[in-house]
Amino acid sequence: IVQQLHLLPTAQRLEKMQRAGFNTFQLHNGDIFLDMLTDSGVNAMSDLQQSAMLRADDAYAGSETFFRMRDKLEELFGIPFCLPAHQGRACENILATRFVKPGSCVIMNYHFTTAKAHITRLGGRVEELVRAEGLVSKSSLPFKGNIDLDALEACIQRETPANIPFVRLEAGTNLIGGQPISFANMQAATAICRRHGILTVLDASLLQDNLYFIKTREAEMKDLSIREITRRIADQFDIIYFSARKFGFARGGAILVRDEELFRSMEDLIPMFEGFLTYGGMSVKEMEAMTVGFEESMNMDVISQGPQFIDYCVDRLSEYGVPVITPGGGLGAHIDVKEFLPHVPQAEYSACALACALYICGGIRGMERGTLSEEREPDGTERIASMELLRLAFPRRVFTLSQTEYVIDRVKWLFDHRDLVGGLRFVHEPATLRFFTGVLEPTSDWPEKLAAAGLYKPVNQAGNLLFVSGQGSMDKGVHLTGRVGVDVSAEQAQYAARVCAINTLTALEAYLGDLNRIKRCVKILAFVAGADDFTGQAQVVNGASQVFIDAFGEEGRHARSAIGTNSLPLGLTVEVESIFEINED
Repeated sequence: IVQQLHLLPTAQRLEKMQRAGFNTFQLHNGDIFLDMLTDSGVNAMSDLQQSAMLRADDAYAGSETFFRMRDKLEELFGIPFCLPAHQGRACENILATRFVKPGSCVIMNYHFTTAKAHITRLGGRVEELVRAEGLVSKSSLPFKGNIDLDALEACIQRETPANIPFVRLEAGTNLIGGQPISFANMQAATAICRRHGILTVLDASLLQDNLYFIKTREAEMKDLSIREITRRIADQFDIIYFSARKFGFARGGAILVRDEELFRSMEDLIPMFEGFLTYGGMSVKEMEAMTVGFEESMNMDVISQGPQFIDYCVDRLSEYGVPVITPGGGLGAHIDVKEFLPHVPQAEYSACALACALYICGGIRGMERGTLSEEREPDGTERIASMELLRLAFPRRVFTLSQTEYVIDRVKWLFDHRDLVGGLRFVHEPATLRFFTGVLEPTSDWPEKLAAAGLYKPVNQAGNLLFVSGQGSMDKGVHLTGRVGVDVSAEQAQYAARVCAINTLTALEAYLGDLNRIKRCVKILAFVAGADDFTGQAQVVNGASQVFIDAFGEEGRHARSAIGTNSLPLGLTVEVESIFEINED
């Protein structure tokens, strides 16, 4: 099923963001061009999933649809007992309600927002024991979601097994960039728990991505099929739960329980919170689609699509200098906002500010995964997140490569104009899960300034002439700033002019697709920021002129003006605008 997309003008996007309280969750879908908020419940279904929905058994109790789903899950995971629930956070509610007591300590490799919220509302607390390298944004480590085994052992000794209701490991660790956990680490961690008599729980919502990474990155597992890896993982755990809005490409969830006594201790909570035991608050049509989706998740060709798109996006952004989490994980591409916006404090919700900025400049909706997603400390102070990320989710089987290129282009533009982005503060702050419904406002007029910067075209065509907007001295995202004769030398300024010309060619290539379509460079107008007594503008601008001559030979020679000025936008040293003639089609 396809849906028409609308790219609103920049001024309208600014207005929509203001109305949404600078919270991307509050935007209307019709106002969004590309929705990269999440992959939860928005993955495209296959033809087989759609057709399976036609045979759904809508019985309130004893639905055959449920038994088909249960049997498929037992076939894949080898776990006999299944409790249905309407999505992953409903599973977390059931587990927390059953096991967590005031003072309980739940150990995790890393928390997820709703999993932690259910635990803390019942008086429990969470200990995060991801290995230290998992919080390093740029690295080549293949499994940054791994739990620290020594820290796990020490925490168990400190807390005592009686105070630890369960240890939760999350596949595809969401809040640190969708980073996977290795099979070896799962095996070792669960062995420690078994030795101490502690229940082990796997959040398998992002299992399909984690399966792909185990298959491709863990040498000991490369010769196993996805189905075999799935069973080996499942064999390590007492309980597995998941959101089928992610795993299964539909909308629902389930808790798989190995022990019958444990199963019986939880089953009464399903009718209380979810619905009867054979539908658990789900549409039976979705359950039929899920059953097919579980089987499709055993296909390497299916589960590789997301990670491959994400890797492409991450690699292209990284080449440009945009700080992203590497290696690419699952779920989406993740921007390291602490590096992207070092001038915006995390206490001013910099990841949320960047998400708002990306919508204003490109109509793209991403999700903040940082300090805004945390809850305040008991004394009311802000809990600063370990990682401050903007997630650009890639729903499965949804985006094309050309749409991905558009995203890359808009992020690169925003990176070049990142100094325009400021912070946010709360107007209305909910006590729990504030990132969903909180209302914020900017700390200055930065959104208006950002919108104004995007109110023009990089290239505008009139007949055979291309008018290229002023290209600043920004070298792969690094601003070359300063006044000639005050902060920089004439030689440095000449290099900055050369960078402006290269950026001009990049803009032309993006517009034309092929620089061979250019007939000649007609004219350039260059501005050089300098001291009051600096008169060497022509020498500086030679750096730009030479680039065009090198690129187009004699056709690169042009008419030219070189003007001195006290300042340029963003403090740049040089800006060059130009006119080119193109060949007739």
